[in-house]
Amino acid sequence: EPGLTRMCCVHIPSMLPATYSDMEVASPVQCAAVLSLGLLFARSAHRMMTELLVAEIGRRPSDRALHDREGYSLASGFALGCVCLGLGADAPGLADLQLHTWLLRYIHGGPEMPMPGVATRDQKHNPNHDPATCSSLIAEPDGINVSITSPAGCIALALVFLQTNNDAVASRIVIPNNIFQLDYIRPDFAMLRLVARCLIMWDSIHASDDWLDQQVPPFLSQLVNDAKSLQQAAAAQASQPKVPSEPPAPRSVVHPRTPTGSSTVMRSPQAPPPGRAASSPLFTTPSPLGGFVAVGRT
Repeated sequence: EPGLTRMCCVHIPSMLPATYSDMEVASPVQCAAVLSLGLLFARSAHRMMTELLVAEIGRRPSDRALHDREGYSLASGFALGCVCLGLGADAPGLADLQLHTWLLRYIHGGPEMPMPGVATRDQKHNPNHDPATCSSLIAEPDGINVSITSPAGCIALALVFLQTNNDAVASRIVIPNNIFQLDYIRPDFAMLRLVARCLIMWDSIHASDDWLDQQVPPFLSQLVNDAKSLQQAAAAQASQPKVPSEPPAPRSVVHPRTPTGSSTVMRSPQAPPPGRAASSPLFTTPSPLGGFVAVGRT
């Protein structure tokens, strides 16, 4: 339907000529329009739409579309998956595009690849500063921004190779195998990669708990088992009855200068030596300062 196609393309700024630079389209409308293109060309393997949708997944920021880039990229991924739904590498007329190479680059990141076919318009060197391809507010470095393109790439790859059991493509979807790799990928992105791999390897899915446990990376299973062991040990220690402890026996305080086992009695320096009584005063004499001074025997 050419009329419906034109209606959808009118609401996608990147598909409009530069003379329509003053036309503003809300982000939700753009997402709905690009997804409508995917439904309109479902399972048709349309060459031009496939090339345009591949480019839309990794579209750089522009003055026409600054909001909800993640949603627009995800809608483009769904649309691309619908256009080539379940066709895989055998899509007629699309073998030279190497769709899995494009989508894996969107998932894992890396340098940008030249846009295919009708999407070869250079978006970085635009002398006229077309607002459809350049942004005056966002400066994004060279390379693919996986925070924007990774979810869309996972969805598109899963739908294009849906139920194809293509192990060569599924094995190239990298899933973290240790804690170090887990620090460089968001948990929701890791889940999407695992879901995409399972949708491709459709015949390997089994409705059992064992199959679910096999999908969890071994290092995560080991971490869960270690945490359960620690919890069980803490619970067992808390359930044991507490034995009242006996009070400590009093200790005798020994003067540091008195040797152990000695019977020497400590006395004050002012005390008279043993066996000699203190002298008693014989008489008193007046003191020049007033009062009396007692004079004793030495």
